[in-house]
Amino acid sequence: MSIVMFGGVFGAAVLLWILWPLIGRSGVTESQRPEGAPDDIAERTLLLYQELEEIDLEHEQGDLTAAEYASLREAQKQRVISLLQARQREAGALSAARERGDADELSDAIEAEVLRIRARRRGQLDESAGQSAAAEAPASAMARGVHWLWIGVPALLVLIAFGGIFQLYRASSRTLTEQTPVAQINAAALVGFAFVAPDQVLLANANGLLESRDGGWAWTQSSLDAVPVAMAVSPAGAGVAYVFSEDGVHVSADAGRTWQAVTGTLPGAEILAAAVNPYVPTEVYASFADAGLQRSRDGGRTWEAVATPDNEAIVAIYVGGIPPLLFIAVESGRVQASSDEGETWAAASGAVTMALRGPVRALAGVPDGSVLYAAAHTGLFMSTADGQTWVDLPLRKPLVAVAADPANDRTVLAVTETGEVFRSTDGGIAWRNEQ
Repeated sequence: MSIVMFGGVFGAAVLLWILWPLIGRSGVTESQRPEGAPDDIAERTLLLYQELEEIDLEHEQGDLTAAEYASLREAQKQRVISLLQARQREAGALSAARERGDADELSDAIEAEVLRIRARRRGQLDESAGQSAAAEAPASAMARGVHWLWIGVPALLVLIAFGGIFQLYRASSRTLTEQTPVAQINAAALVGFAFVAPDQVLLANANGLLESRDGGWAWTQSSLDAVPVAMAVSPAGAGVAYVFSEDGVHVSADAGRTWQAVTGTLPGAEILAAAVNPYVPTEVYASFADAGLQRSRDGGRTWEAVATPDNEAIVAIYVGGIPPLLFIAVESGRVQASSDEGETWAAASGAVTMALRGPVRALAGVPDGSVLYAAAHTGLFMSTADGQTWVDLPLRKPLVAVAADPANDRTVLAVTETGEVFRSTDGGIAWRNEQ
């Protein structure tokens, strides 16, 4: 709708630009022209001269009797004399002669003008008339050309603009209406969803650990024999993944093909979220319902507490950027970031006009931090400014998970509350099932 409104405002502005010269020209109408304006009087005088000459021709051809001719001609001359009196500036000498009562001088001037018109008609002044017409024709043609250029070019621009806006509107409508999932999964107890390598995705839920080797279309059971309660995957796409279960921590270095148990004790019972430093695969972050945010620097064997700005439960964690930034999303929906491993924190939910809307449930991105995604109840958001500003993407569905391909930041997967898996290969604009 915003595109249509923008097109309407733009079209109205350009239309006003087109019509303004015409409105300006129409500002002085014939009724507003001062009575006796020189141009109008000159035209009327010339017409009367021509009518006098036509009366002479009709008399010569025998169409008028002598009495008719004399009456018509005298009446016409009186009309000419009246107009000449009004032409104070253009015919001052003749008007002065009329005021002195010198009728003969005024009559001679009229007759001389009639003779000039007759001579021009009969071709005695063809050469000068031709030159005048040749000079006037290009000027007139040029004036018409400029006039139509003034109207035509903006009109063409309006058509092009409306055409472009219409195409954008169609593309936008198609983007929103032609969103089709690539797979259907069980999202009721989803605890992890991430790319573990290019085109290879791991999904942890109450049914176990699932894997997709084709970018999200087909899913099969993983070789890990454990029920996941949380999962952390390195955004670097090097195949490093951690799965937390009631039996402890399991780690894979080959994109989930094989798993090894990690010896150690977890600092809490219920894990809410976990993440891996893309540049240090043994550095793992995890949030616990009863122990807050914890960090392990040895692959999950030992843990240390990380200070957080408040006591809210952390539902999503992501590490990325150069140098690495630690992002957390708390239960109320706010996102915060730390550049010093949790020593200090800053808001990362965006400004007032370009902010996240709705509680964030998952975070994902590419290792260098150039693109960060947030899955919320209101849809998918993207930030290219470390969370300082966010842009809402066309996938406006209640989401519970998001994953970015480490080899291509324009390939994104998102999971809805009902378990629909959507895939985009253009940075989150179009979401179609096109394999």
